[in-house]
Amino acid sequence: MLNNLNIVGRLTKDPETKTAKETTITNFVVAVDNTRKTKDGNKKTTFVQCNAFGGLAEAVQKYFKKGELIGVSGELEQDTYTTDKGETRYTYRLIVEHIAFCESKKAEEAPKEDNQPKFDQYTGKPLENK
Repeated sequence: MLNNLNIVGRLTKDPETKTAKETTITNFVVAVDNTRKTKDGNKKTTFVQCNAFGGLAEAVQKYFKKGELIGVSGELEQDTYTTDKGETRYTYRLIVEHIAFCESKKAEEAPKEDNQPKFDQYTGKPLENK
């Protein structure tokens, strides 16, 4: 079976980073516009909770801010909890495995092509440009 989700959207707020047991964890929410519209013709948006770990967490914190377009792929994970009324509720989050820059900065702000950060797909650590 395959559990892989790919999304492109905008960060709803600045990523939040913390360290737990010597692992960096960054939490962020991506707003993804759907192609389908609601009955009244409005655009529908899905908000996806994302969790990045280690080097990827540090990269998201360093390079992305509220409103910026980001591409994210990873594994969808489900959590279950019970409310005070005894109702079962489900939440979902994307465990980030890859990130992508989806828009360029203004010319004066953007790093030159040779300086564009690249990340190891397995560790999430920045690669040295060669």
